[in-house]
Amino acid sequence: MLAPLVLSLAPGLVPEPCSDVGAVVACLERAQAWPAPDAARLQRELAALGPAAQPDLFTVLAFGPGDERGLAAEESAALLGALSVAGSRAVRPWLAPRLAEAPAAEVRLAALELLARIGTGGDVDLLRRAMNGAPPGLDGALQVACAGLVRADPSALEPLRRWMIEAPQRVGPVLARGLADSERPEALATLAQALGFHATLEPELLEAIARLAPAHPKPLDEPTLTALRAALERDDARTLRAAAQALARAEDALALPGLIALLAHEAPAVRASAEEALERLSGLAFGADPSRWEAWRAAEEAWWSGSLARLRAELADADPGLAIRALGELSSHRWPRHELALEAAAALQHEDRSVRRLACLALARIGSSAAVPELKALAEQGGESQAAARRALQALGIVGRGGVP
Repeated sequence: MLAPLVLSLAPGLVPEPCSDVGAVVACLERAQAWPAPDAARLQRELAALGPAAQPDLFTVLAFGPGDERGLAAEESAALLGALSVAGSRAVRPWLAPRLAEAPAAEVRLAALELLARIGTGGDVDLLRRAMNGAPPGLDGALQVACAGLVRADPSALEPLRRWMIEAPQRVGPVLARGLADSERPEALATLAQALGFHATLEPELLEAIARLAPAHPKPLDEPTLTALRAALERDDARTLRAAAQALARAEDALALPGLIALLAHEAPAVRASAEEALERLSGLAFGADPSRWEAWRAAEEAWWSGSLARLRAELADADPGLAIRALGELSSHRWPRHELALEAAAALQHEDRSVRRLACLALARIGSSAAVPELKALAEQGGESQAAARRALQALGIVGRGGVP
């Protein structure tokens, strides 16, 4: 038989009195006699103990079932699963007091693991209590919990943003990484809104943005892009490198002047990041020569401003030859990429099927996701242009993200 939970394993381990955990330990004991570990069955038995047993489940999750006896992986999973059944609304009344005053590390960790599963936007305060005065060893659990909250409930983003700005220097970057781990598209704007408050936090915010940006619909919203461009004016080399990477992955055409200026930066790593970003944005390789990049940018701007009205007229013309010529011209450029794609997308509605097919090819070559909704709509219509639209979506890497019809 397992020993009952020992509440005096070491002074201060258990920060508050707890009720009888015998029923929880008895479930674990019975499970040990089963022919094979069965976390799902054990979870059902633990959940059957009812709401009154939730604090006891948590105590055993935090401290284990007995002296010199830790929890097996399936036991921890079963305890977390049983605690998760009722949701965070039922857990808050007894969990909040346990996190009120310098709880033991075991209690903090168990709370973070539980909130990672069931937390919502209303539980950010519980995360803060769990981390108040916590040792660095809990940073990883906080990152997972932060991602879990945002993934389950985007309303957690704003309180997490405020916490990032107010948090100690060590905690802010952990929260930024957690937001990126959530893979919620809404997290990108939240991270951008936290820029400009603390210089030490900015590289982490920018690196998190760079992780989220490739999968985000383009173009990004202007406030986010404006905040990213402003980061190119910082003095810190790591921030500048991260800003260049973020702007490249955000595919921001208006970042070109700032990136070209960084080619003259004194730090080799900053120059290299700027060059890499320019190559990613343009598809060209002019090296670290600012004059060549500036000449290309000026030529592209002149072409775009001088040709846009004509190209629109040709794409809308009933003559397939004119529309095809305009598509060829658009697809030979890379700046401004998203605007190019949106103009080319107009040809997806052309009466001539060859124009529609070539419009799909042009969008694949331009490489912007700005016209993905129009391509998906064409693919859903079926008919002769469906295959071309599907191939364009595949070339843009949309397969597996929201599904290609």
